[in-house]
Amino acid sequence: MDAAQATMAQRTDENKATAAERESMRTYSDAINLCDTTLVSIMQNYAPPIGKVMSNYLPLYRDNETNLVMGRESWGEFVVRTAELNRMINDENAQAFQSIKDGFEQRYANEVQQSHIRNQEQAEALNNFANYMQRQQAINNANRPVTTNCSGGRNGGMVTCTTF
Repeated sequence: MDAAQATMAQRTDENKATAAERESMRTYSDAINLCDTTLVSIMQNYAPPIGKVMSNYLPLYRDNETNLVMGRESWGEFVVRTAELNRMINDENAQAFQSIKDGFEQRYANEVQQSHIRNQEQAEALNNFANYMQRQQAINNANRPVTTNCSGGRNGGMVTCTTF
C-alpha cells in the first residue's frame, strides 16, 4: 500500500497489529532487511548520495515497523509515519539525484574543456611542424649547390647552359 494514498480511516485506525499480522511483519522484515542491506551497499559504491539517503532512512523505516510489531503504535500511526518518511526520503532523493546530475554535468564540461585544450595543442603542434618544414625547405633551397653545364660555342657557335 502506498501510505500517501491511505484513506482517512487507514490514517486514524487505532487498532494494533494482531498476532498474525505481527508474525507476517517479522517474516517480511527479515526477508527485506537482506535486500535493503545489499541495495544500500551497492548504492554507496555507485551512487553515494542515494546510498547516504537510504542508509539514513532505512533504520527509521525499520523502527516504524518495530513499533507496530511490538504494539507501541497503531496501524494508523504506522501509516501516517510511513507516509512522512516517504515524503522525506523522496525530497532527499530528489536532492541527491540533482547532486549526481550536477556532478555528471560538471565532469562533462571538464572533459569538453580538456578536449578543447588538447585539440588546440595538437593544432599548434601541427602548425609549428608546418612552419618548421617551410623553413627547412627554404634553407635547403638556399644552400643547394648549383651546377651549371654549358655546351657548344666552338668555332663561333652558340653556347647553351643549364643550371640545376
